[in-house]
Amino acid sequence: FFFFFLQGLKSNIKFILPSAIFLSITLYTYYASIIYAPLTLLILVLIYRQILLKNIKVFVIFLTIVGLLSIPAVSNYAGKTGKTRLNAISVLTPDITLPTSIQESEYDQKNNIPLSNIVHNRRLVYFTSLTENYVRYFNFDYLFVNSSAVRYFYVNNVGLFYLVELPFFFYGLYLMFKKREKSGVLLFGLLIIAPMPAMLTLGSGFIHRALLMLPVVQMVVAFGVATAVYPFLKSRKIIFAIPVVIYLSSFFFFAHQYFVHSPNEF
Repeated sequence: FFFFFLQGLKSNIKFILPSAIFLSITLYTYYASIIYAPLTLLILVLIYRQILLKNIKVFVIFLTIVGLLSIPAVSNYAGKTGKTRLNAISVLTPDITLPTSIQESEYDQKNNIPLSNIVHNRRLVYFTSLTENYVRYFNFDYLFVNSSAVRYFYVNNVGLFYLVELPFFFYGLYLMFKKREKSGVLLFGLLIIAPMPAMLTLGSGFIHRALLMLPVVQMVVAFGVATAVYPFLKSRKIIFAIPVVIYLSSFFFFAHQYFVHSPNEF
């Protein structure tokens, strides 16, 4: 999707038309895409609005294709089966999120404690739960240090990304803010929306519900690594070899933990 869409903006605007097909197909892969697709499209429109407005006819056709191809998927998610699945895992389900708040509110009312309805307002409870879930997916512990608590990724003392990549991640973010190029704004926007499908669900450590976070973090890290290493490619090959050795060592440690210890520990 991104290849055709961005290529269309760069060279031939008609290339965005096949990207509409790929964007629509994502809706049939995993439920998170029903949130990712419109938010991603919104970010692209905000960033490249000038180009799209100049080619409004082609963009309208693009939206029409997306709309038509998305109808069956949206109908499925809005149907009884889709709603049943959503209610079973949604943090917005009253029977799951509100019982503690209701008990506390009843206790306050029995003891004539003021402002009970405000303190235990269900909207505040939902907002707190959503915010907690959202922030949890930016936990650097399981991202770069220890992901043993992440479901389906039971490896001790290894994060979802190598620890050596953490400084390059921050460096990549710094460069994005410093240069303020459209590509950097796009990456930052995708990073912001990455945990949004996961924040709507119960539980923690379900990184497969925030799939967009993995490639975005990798691209930010790659940007930081490439920018940091490039000046040394020709002049100081020994310095260039240092991150390569560190990466290989990190991979060896992960392989050791995964194949030797994880089968016995989990």
